[in-house]
Amino acid sequence: MRLLSDPLPLRVAADLPRYRAEAAARVLPWVYGRVTLSPVPLDDAGLDWLVADHPVVAVEAVRSAGKALDGWQLVQRLDETGRAIATVRLTRAPEAELAVQVVGRRDDTSGALLEHPAAIAADLLRRCGWSPAADAFQGLRDDFPGMALGLVFAERETALRAAIGRVIEPLGAVWFADPPTARRRALGVPVTTLDVRVVDQVTAEASAGDLATVARSAFAYDWAANGARQSVTVQAPDAVREFGLLEVEMDLGGVRTARDALAIAQARLADLARPSWTIRATVDGGLQVERGESVTMAHPRVPAGAALVLSTARDRARGTLELVLWMPAGAAPRVEMTQRGQAVDASRPDDSVTYKDGVATFTITDAGGNPLAGAAVTLDGQETRETDAQGRVQFRTERGAHTLDVYLAGYAPFALEVMV
Repeated sequence: MRLLSDPLPLRVAADLPRYRAEAAARVLPWVYGRVTLSPVPLDDAGLDWLVADHPVVAVEAVRSAGKALDGWQLVQRLDETGRAIATVRLTRAPEAELAVQVVGRRDDTSGALLEHPAAIAADLLRRCGWSPAADAFQGLRDDFPGMALGLVFAERETALRAAIGRVIEPLGAVWFADPPTARRRALGVPVTTLDVRVVDQVTAEASAGDLATVARSAFAYDWAANGARQSVTVQAPDAVREFGLLEVEMDLGGVRTARDALAIAQARLADLARPSWTIRATVDGGLQVERGESVTMAHPRVPAGAALVLSTARDRARGTLELVLWMPAGAAPRVEMTQRGQAVDASRPDDSVTYKDGVATFTITDAGGNPLAGAAVTLDGQETRETDAQGRVQFRTERGAHTLDVYLAGYAPFALEVMV
């Protein structure tokens, strides 16, 4: 069994008896959910390409220089070492780099696609020799029902702890491995009260260094393009008026939908947009308190109220438990979306935009993907038109980067950054 500090057991092309010489150092990826990636070349003819170092559910499309190819076939087979791999075979060598849309690894028992964060985290443990229970990371399933991620692991030095962190921590959740559990990083029902009867030492420090009032969150990462294809910006308007524009970048790379990215960004900014206290307490070692649980602070030397346990360290020699806690000051502020950004490659079909004969057709949706009918859409601050019943609006424009400002009663105004 690998330790959390040990690297993932990823292979490179040189571990195979047959591979293209210049690809020897390329890592053979592990793929979860739906992603786009650059495959690893396996032969000198440019016809055999590895998409995952394991079987996959499907390959949905293969593109070269942004253009869809039709002469390809998904071949799942054993490599020369007896390991199952997923490859794409072409009928002719591509003229440029390939980008492959992959539906990744499936559960070995149920056959279901591994795309929920709980399923991905548990599978990473299994592939590193652990034996997590069927309900491992159940807290993630409870807190994020329906969540679907798309992730590629292709860095050989990535430690198991860091890999699981990539799955869980961007969601605003905390986790620990023994046993494998996780939950949303949010105040919940207190499990105990910390008062003078159980607290030995306690200090509180105002935490203003992490204060933020605006968050830009990048998501829908494209491993072939090496960048996120979408972003959402949220702000806490009351906090902006009180503290000014304090911006923070959030990397939500594995999150696939605008709906999920918006919900995560709003929840995380609601915590960051208010001052807080960091409390350090030495308490009776008999207390059963875990990271991610909430407690009630009722000690005269520190502010009173609900606090979230960020970390625990048990000192068995002294019979004490060292806690670090986060306590927000005041209620969570209102957070609203102010901008959505989307990178659109005109050579790649996309439901949100089409371009033909100099006319761009945009489909405007809310964060849940529902079309917005009757919205006023302004292109580059100049021309304004209204969306139809399907949320579509057309403008005659040139290719390139454009900004769409969207206004609709009942919604906060937002902007879309689009590349046509």
